[in-house]
Amino acid sequence: MGGSDPPSSASCERCKQRKTRCDRRHPTCQRCERLGVSCEYAGRRKPGFPAGHRQLLEEKLRKLEEELQSLRGGGGGSRSGGVRTNFDMHDIDSSESPHGLRATRSPVDEAPGPTSQRTRQIQERRPPTDLVMSLTSLFFRHIHPWFPFLDIQRVCIAMSASDDPTLLHYALFGVSLPYSFDSRLDQKSSDSFWKYAKRQILLEVLEEPSFNSLEALTVLILDLSGMTTGPQVWGPLAIATTLLVKLHNGGAPVFRTSIAESDSNALSSVDQLYRQKLFWAIYMLDCYIYITTSRPSCLRNEQVDSIFYTRQLIWRMPASDTTLTPLYVCGYQLRLLDVSRKLHMLHLEYASLRQDSDSFFNWFDQFQRCSTELTDWVQGLPSCIQLNIRDDGTLTAAALNFVPSIVMLHAYYHALVIHTHCLLSDPPYEALLSQPFDDTRADSQVRCVCSVNILTDIASRWTAKSYDKLGWPIAWAVWIGARYLLVQETHGRHLAPEKFSILLNCLRRMSPYWQISGKYWRLLKQATTELQAGNLPNAHGEGGILRLLADFRISTADLEDQFRVDPILRYESTGENPSSVTNNILDPDRHPTLPENNYFNLTDPTSDNWFHIPLFSSSAYQQDHDESL
Repeated sequence: MGGSDPPSSASCERCKQRKTRCDRRHPTCQRCERLGVSCEYAGRRKPGFPAGHRQLLEEKLRKLEEELQSLRGGGGGSRSGGVRTNFDMHDIDSSESPHGLRATRSPVDEAPGPTSQRTRQIQERRPPTDLVMSLTSLFFRHIHPWFPFLDIQRVCIAMSASDDPTLLHYALFGVSLPYSFDSRLDQKSSDSFWKYAKRQILLEVLEEPSFNSLEALTVLILDLSGMTTGPQVWGPLAIATTLLVKLHNGGAPVFRTSIAESDSNALSSVDQLYRQKLFWAIYMLDCYIYITTSRPSCLRNEQVDSIFYTRQLIWRMPASDTTLTPLYVCGYQLRLLDVSRKLHMLHLEYASLRQDSDSFFNWFDQFQRCSTELTDWVQGLPSCIQLNIRDDGTLTAAALNFVPSIVMLHAYYHALVIHTHCLLSDPPYEALLSQPFDDTRADSQVRCVCSVNILTDIASRWTAKSYDKLGWPIAWAVWIGARYLLVQETHGRHLAPEKFSILLNCLRRMSPYWQISGKYWRLLKQATTELQAGNLPNAHGEGGILRLLADFRISTADLEDQFRVDPILRYESTGENPSSVTNNILDPDRHPTLPENNYFNLTDPTSDNWFHIPLFSSSAYQQDHDESL
C-alpha cells in the first residue's frame, strides 16, 4: 500500500524537526518505520505571511513608539530615549554585559552587591526566533573570517529547514550580540536572552552529548573566552576536550551525530570532515586560552598527534597565491599555535625553575629551540601573506592591506616573540643575569623592542571600521606589547610613550566587542596610575598591580582574576576550623616579603577559592565597575 503512494514533496514532521534525511515515503517514511513512531506529513504552507501578520507588526510598532515617548517624557534621569549606538571611548568602565552594550552604573562609593543576588535579578527569556536567525548571519561577517570552522551553506540550510532555532543558532546568536543594533537588544533583554542561550547549550551538552551540542559548545567557549580566560571558561573547555576524544572515535555509539540518530551507521565523508574541523576549532581555542594562564593545556600531545594527518586535508592550500581564503590563512595560524603550545610549557617551566645550574641550562636549551621554531615559522610564510618591512624595522605603506585573518596572524606572532623573549630580557633569576647569558639577554631585548614597534605599527593602521572584524586573541597580543612597554618604563628604559598610547587606545576601542579587551585596558590604566604616582615596585614587596605586572612569570589570567570587580576572598586555614573565611580582599601589599628565588604565585594561596565562591557576576556575566579609573 505504502509503496504505491507517490512520495511527498516535503519531509515528514519528525525528520524535519530532527534535521535528518527523509525518504518522504507514504504513509510512513523508512526512518519513522524503523524507530516505530508515528509519521505525519503536514501540508505545504501557502507563500507569503500568515493572516494578520501585518496587523500584528503594526501593533508592536505602536506599542514601541508609545514606550519610547513615555521614556522621553519621563526624563528617566540616566536613560535616553533610544538605544545608544555610538560608543564613548571614555565610558569603557561601564558595566560589562556580554555584548558591550550600555548599562546602568553603580555609584563610585557603592560596593558591588553580592554575586548571587545580582544573578537572581536576571530572568532568562527565550529570544525571538527572527532575532536569533538575523544575528546568526553576523557571525559569518565578523568572526568567521578569523575562526573559519563552520560551513556557511550548512548553517543556512539548517536555518531554512526549521521553524525553531537549533543549539548552534543560539550559540551564534549569543556571540554575535555585540555586533547587532536591533532596538530590542537593550541591557536587560540582552542579558536575559544570553542567559537562556547559555543554559540551553550547557544543559544539552551534559544531558545529550552529540556532535550538534559540542558544535554549539565550541561557539559558547569562544564567546566566554572573549569575556575572560579565567576559571569561568576552563570548565566548558574541559568538557569540550573530553568529548572531543569520543568525537574522534569515528562511529562510537556513545557520541551521536544528532539526538535522533540512534543507529550506528557509518559516517559520511562530509560528516567526518565536519568532525575533524571541529577538532581543530577546539584545538585553536585551547591554545588561545591556556597560553594566557598558568595551567597546562587540556589536550595532550598524543591526542593531537593522532588526528594530525587530517590537517592538510581540511586546510587545503590554494593553487595560486591570489586566493586568500580564511581556510588558507588559518592553516598557517594552526602552525603558529603548534609553536605556542611549546612556548606555554616553556613559561610553566620558567616559573618553577630551581636554583641549580642544570635546570637553568636545560631550560635555556628549550628556550633556544622554541625561539628557532618561531623564526622558522615566519620565514616559511608565502609571499602573499608576508609583511614588507623596511631596513629600519617599520612597515611599508602597502605592507598590510586590512585582511582580518592576516592582521591577527602577524600581531599574534609578534606577541609570541615578546611573550618568549621577555623571559630573558629582564629575568628575575640571578643565574640568568650572569655572564654566559649576556649576549642572549641583549638579543632578547632587541627582539622584544622590534616586535613591539611592528605591533604598534600594525595597530596604528586600523581604522574605526576595523575593530569589529578582529577577534579577542589580538587583544591579548596588544596587551602583551603594552605590558612590556610598561615594564620597561619601570626599569627606567623610556620607550616612546606614543606607542603605549596607540596600544592602549586599541584595547579601549575593541572593548565593545570583546569584554576581555576592556579588562586589559583597565589593568594597564591602573598600573599607569601607580607608575605616575611613583608607586614603583621595590625590594620590600610593596606596590599594587605594578609589582605583579612587572613579573612575567605571573600569567595574564591570574592578573585578570586577581583584580576583577568581585574580589577573591582569602581563605585562612586553621587547625580548629580549616574552612574559616575572612572578609579581607587578597591584597598584594599584605603579603610578606618573598625570597628572590620565588615569585608571587597568585594561583597557590588561592587555588581553592573559586570552588567556594561564585565567579559569574551574573548568569549573563554582567559586572559592576569602579568609575575611578
